[in-house]
Amino acid sequence: MLIPARQHLDTAACAERIYQSLDRFYDRLPLTHNQLIEILGLELSEDGTEVEHSYVIGNKTTDAFASVYPLDELKARQMGSTFHLMRATPVSEQKAMRAELSAHQKRVQSDVQDSDVPTTYLARIAVAKDRRGQGLGRAILQGMRNEGLIEGAMALHVAADNTPAIGFYRKLGLEFVGESDKPFRLMVGTLVL
Repeated sequence: MLIPARQHLDTAACAERIYQSLDRFYDRLPLTHNQLIEILGLELSEDGTEVEHSYVIGNKTTDAFASVYPLDELKARQMGSTFHLMRATPVSEQKAMRAELSAHQKRVQSDVQDSDVPTTYLARIAVAKDRRGQGLGRAILQGMRNEGLIEGAMALHVAADNTPAIGFYRKLGLEFVGESDKPFRLMVGTLVL
């Protein structure tokens, strides 16, 4: 059952899935895990961020989590999430945070091309480690498509060395586009579910 993350019973569990979806990035920030979970939980209630349109599978647990928005909103939504992180960051850590966030945004945004094809951007997806391999990643994407949240092609960025995720996305019909030497690579395609 697909549930809007803002209506989920356990905000901290949703925040853990947000963290899990991009832990390689979040771990580089000058914040503790607990600080990040608190910030990400608050971000769920903010409009204009990358996790505004987030959904979960699991009523009492958060077995799977995903967040999508139109690709042409990528820059604005990343800025919304950046501002949210910066507001919650101690002043002494903001310079390091700003540098890391800026570098990440440049890497991600530089390979996204304008397109006449409606494209949905998959900003985050995560499945609880003990529930992986049970079809929940595919199920949450199918549920989002059934609800009209995923239209046309889909685009996402994936860590270039995340072999399991790359295999999953390829099975869904996505392929790499753009430069191959980036730590996060763009994948685009029409979902085959």
